Amino acid sequence: MTEEQSEQDFKREFRLTHVLGQRVLEISEEWRVVDRWWTDDQLEREYVVAEISDGRRVIVMRENGGAWTFVKEEERTMSHVLLAPPDQDHVDDLRTATITEEIRDVTFGLWGAELAEWQAIQRLVNAGFLHPKVLTIMFAIIEGESGSYLKAWHANVKRDAEGKIVRKVEDGASYMQIQSVDLGFIQRNVNVTDEWVEIHPEAMRDYIENLFSLYPNLALASESSEIAFDLYSERGFQPWYAYRPLEHQFVLKKRRAARAIANMTNRLYVGRLEEDGGNFPILDYRDQT
Repeated sequence: MTEEQSEQDFKREFRLTHVLGQRVLEISEEWRVVDRWWTDDQLEREYVVAEISDGRRVIVMRENGGAWTFVKEEERTMSHVLLAPPDQDHVDDLRTATITEEIRDVTFGLWGAELAEWQAIQRLVNAGFLHPKVLTIMFAIIEGESGSYLKAWHANVKRDAEGKIVRKVEDGASYMQIQSVDLGFIQRNVNVTDEWVEIHPEAMRDYIENLFSLYPNLALASESSEIAFDLYSERGFQPWYAYRPLEHQFVLKKRRAARAIANMTNRLYVGRLEEDGGNFPILDYRDQT
């Protein structure tokens, strides 16, 4: 196939030739997100990473086959490469996996400080989750994923058909194969290279602490909330396993979000104005982690 034919095929498929006034040279990645699939108002978003003629790599999107819109410039940093969008097939596999064996501090852990519910709401608001409906859903997801623990983690390990951990025994010790790990307040999925780690709390502590040293922002509520907002802006709620809007427990968590929003409003804003009479102490927690 000639270069001219390849470019023509590309134009027919994506109908994307220029971004920010620059010619599109190449499409390096593409993915699709379907939101509101359970309603009559389904929303389908297509995203591509395009290299343009001035040397930049940019992310653009379109909704329901409409016009392309610039999202942001892709950063050429190691942290960006390591935190690339989760592989869709891998995420789908996690959603359908049978899990019958979980061991605290071996396959999951609730480490670090636990934010109060109003503090979790505050971090999400500061990150950009301003629409009440979206905010309550995101709070329910966080509660289901990490319980608002800053250093929560869950190791996605290889399992057999019955959902039990596949073990390998060497020199009297048992090992499990870790395929990815969900880290931090927002449980960001981080891919690893199918590493075998000893099934022991001390071995996992060293392993997880090393991951947090590679991704320190995932242990900080404010920074990780901003990462969550970027993910939501690009892919909706799809990246999170705990997004189960039809389940009763998820609905209950959304109700708790409404109470947490009211609590945050009281703590941060009531009593700030002189006409309030100072009946509520002026509290400002916005600088906390």
